[in-house]
Amino acid sequence: MTSGDLTQHFNQYFEIVLADTEALRKEAFRVRHQVYCEELGYEPINRDGLERDNYDDISHHCLLLHKETQRYVGCIRVIPSPNPDSATLPFIKLMGTKLNPKLQSLIDIGEVKYSEISRLAITSSFRRRPGEQQHPDAEGTGENNGQSADSERRRLPSMSIGLYLAATAICEREDIGTVIAIMEPRLARLLNRYGLNFEQAGDAIEHRGIRAPFVIYTESVLTSMAPDLKSLLNLVRSQLYPHT
Repeated sequence: MTSGDLTQHFNQYFEIVLADTEALRKEAFRVRHQVYCEELGYEPINRDGLERDNYDDISHHCLLLHKETQRYVGCIRVIPSPNPDSATLPFIKLMGTKLNPKLQSLIDIGEVKYSEISRLAITSSFRRRPGEQQHPDAEGTGENNGQSADSERRRLPSMSIGLYLAATAICEREDIGTVIAIMEPRLARLLNRYGLNFEQAGDAIEHRGIRAPFVIYTESVLTSMAPDLKSLLNLVRSQLYPHT
């Protein structure tokens, strides 16, 4: 598949939407509640059907729209650190002393503008292959060799890749150079194969499975990205910011 085919294919099925209104942010919280609370049990069920935390008010939120059904089927957020002296992001609380010295020094210096990517979620209707059901990002380890009714859906470009490219576009626009994510190592390996080169930045821990801190640098991504991803990133930029 050429870069143009990849971009055209993604654009045929999906649109990345910047959740910049209260109504759209609630859609992101609904997706998160469905995945993190109802399907995976990571968080408690809330009566309002929304999954939120104290970081949401300062975060940038994105949604993944499935064009055929006009349903939001995925989300991601970017939590900036507006003032490293006063803002503690979730990865710092979770990892404690498990961060490596390089990343810890960037945080301690307080002169680097960094952010955390979190709450990546894909709804269960798009996590049907073996191995995907217990992974919120829809990137399981199994293979689907059958001819089910949703076989065309299974050939779509990675939804998690599109959402990570949305986060990349936000960090680029906000001039955020250092990005941290707590993720499963197998997801980092997948992203690396696509040219999103996350470097492990600390020890793995048990947190809803085995997870570790990873760091990526926005400038490096933009300069070393493969042509197919550059084309897809340009599409994601145009979807996120259609009037610029």
